[in-house]
Amino acid sequence: RLPLLAIMGPPGTGRTSLARTVAETLGRRFVRISMHGIHDEEEIQMVIQGQAEMIVEDAKGSNQLIHHPVKQGDFVYLPGNWRHTYKNTSDKPVVCLIFKWLTDEYHSEDSLDFTLVKGSEALAVESGEIIDAKYNLLLEGKTDYLRKLQSHITRLQPGRGYAAHVDSYDVGIVLYEGQVETLGETVDAPAFIFYAAGEKHGMKNTSNTFAKHIAFEFHGKHGDIYESPRFRRRRKLKESLTNPGLVIKHLKWVIKNKLFKSAPK
Repeated sequence: RLPLLAIMGPPGTGRTSLARTVAETLGRRFVRISMHGIHDEEEIQMVIQGQAEMIVEDAKGSNQLIHHPVKQGDFVYLPGNWRHTYKNTSDKPVVCLIFKWLTDEYHSEDSLDFTLVKGSEALAVESGEIIDAKYNLLLEGKTDYLRKLQSHITRLQPGRGYAAHVDSYDVGIVLYEGQVETLGETVDAPAFIFYAAGEKHGMKNTSNTFAKHIAFEFHGKHGDIYESPRFRRRRKLKESLTNPGLVIKHLKWVIKNKLFKSAPK
């Protein structure tokens, strides 16, 4: 039996990274288990229907809880290991949508903190009014796991839309009002639409009223132009041939992960 090892410390001090490194060194499988209501994944939690209170820490690890009233269209961004929960404050059901993600990449500088966005205020603006930039862009910034996280609200006039194209990032869309055509299907609000990175997609308002939706863009390791994994590997190989440092680093990785593991015992 292997000995038990307890790693203690506040969130963000590298406990998970250390545990992962130990597991990789020992050739063991690394398994995440959430404890005490917190987890490493980052989240977007959004109210689709109803009213509630989002209960969160005022700072990571503080255990000082603050109650934020939220309703349809409001959402919060929650960094990893940020304690939170919901409470229904009405006599009707509350419907919430949760985006949750985790990557091996880590950005430690200038990352977004806990953020509450009143999307309900943007949805309440009449479509016929002049909309300035603050009503279009709702959230933008870098997170610990994403190169950029962005959210914006879009209002499509009847018969209007945008042509099919390919993005280098995943996109989630919450349709609150109207009817749209996308991916060869007609979708009526309320609805959720997801476009994976590299998936060709477009959208058109097929109703006689405005269509309103809030979109979320999850920019990962890809650049602004989508690149298939096969072409990305070829490009990385060409770059390494002109950079001796990258070649040496790759050879070390091959020796450690391929040769030693495949060698007969």
